[in-house]
Amino acid sequence: LSAWIARFLVFALPATAASGGSDPGRARALGSTPGGTAVVFEVELTRVRATGFAHASSNASLPLQLSEPDGSFMVEPLQNIGNVQYFGTIEIGTPGQPATVIFDTGSSDLWIPQSRFNLSSSSTVLRPTSASDHNEVKIQYSVGSVVGPVFVDRLSIGGCIIPQQGFVCAGLTAELQNRFFDGVLGLAFPALSHTGITVLTQLGAQAGIQVFCFFLEETGKPSKLVLGLPDDGRFGPAGPVYSPVVIQEWWTFEGSLSVGPSLVMKKSFFALDTGTSYLTLPPSYFAAVVQLLLPPEGLAQCRLYGPTKLFICPCASRLAARILYVTMSGQDFPMFPEDLFTPLRDGSDQCVLEVQASSEALPVILGDTFLRTVGTVFDVGQLRVGLARRADVVPRLESTR
Repeated sequence: LSAWIARFLVFALPATAASGGSDPGRARALGSTPGGTAVVFEVELTRVRATGFAHASSNASLPLQLSEPDGSFMVEPLQNIGNVQYFGTIEIGTPGQPATVIFDTGSSDLWIPQSRFNLSSSSTVLRPTSASDHNEVKIQYSVGSVVGPVFVDRLSIGGCIIPQQGFVCAGLTAELQNRFFDGVLGLAFPALSHTGITVLTQLGAQAGIQVFCFFLEETGKPSKLVLGLPDDGRFGPAGPVYSPVVIQEWWTFEGSLSVGPSLVMKKSFFALDTGTSYLTLPPSYFAAVVQLLLPPEGLAQCRLYGPTKLFICPCASRLAARILYVTMSGQDFPMFPEDLFTPLRDGSDQCVLEVQASSEALPVILGDTFLRTVGTVFDVGQLRVGLARRADVVPRLESTR
């Protein structure tokens, strides 16, 4: 297996959880197809608020080595853990057994821990029929791993049903104790899968879903995974711009990166990854971006947080920082200083710079820091990604207006 950088040890500690957990069975219709049939469902989720700043490894999980619309849609609201990780609820089995998962466009497998799935309670689970079928699968990360057999059962995502979906029922989740979710539902391409037929494949084959979208928000605002392509104005009047997928392993496109007026990267690969918290760059570009982002006197006030290789800066640094631009298909998508610098905790005058060094072998990974500034489309049928400017992503500081 390729080495992976773990993303699942997050940069926050849980404080409290609201009462009343999610109930996918209480979905309500939110929209309709052109013919009028209600097909959009929203699942109510418990929101967990996090405080503090915990030790963690790099939270990017793409492989370290690179190898060479229909009208219906369903909605899965997502939880936001202190602007670090988003997750929602799925159900596996009949009757459905709920589990919280990260919906991850940077990996391709579905796994949940054995503690969240009782095989004997499901009437639709398919058990391995031979010893060879029962081989355990190991998904290895650079920090942590999951191990367990593969089973097949009914999967429900926000009201969308996949009758037969393979998943790892993990009996071992080594060194992943600090996660605030049960498992991971990968939405990248089959080439990265360790388990065979992926959720991405089955969404098209069994549920007729060829497109999905993410709308990520700050803490306290509703975030959504939408199965299908909504036509309810979420993408604004201009709609998305599209670019072909350049590596059919994860969701990558060719683009450029600029800091203020300075072009840093041109015709480079970028990956849209909902399972990565921040913006990550190869080390050779990371230093250049940070030095262009802040003036020398501003950078001198920042300190590098060793375990994570993140810069901690006075929040006032935002006032002197430049705007960072990702360009795709000729369209600029800005990340303002107030998007890139976030307080360590409520009321803190120290901020995390949400830009992180990764590996020279990786593309630029556009994690949640970027994804909160756009609407995203992942189009399986046409092998393309779409980005849309959001009307509410504007400069909020006087210095960037």
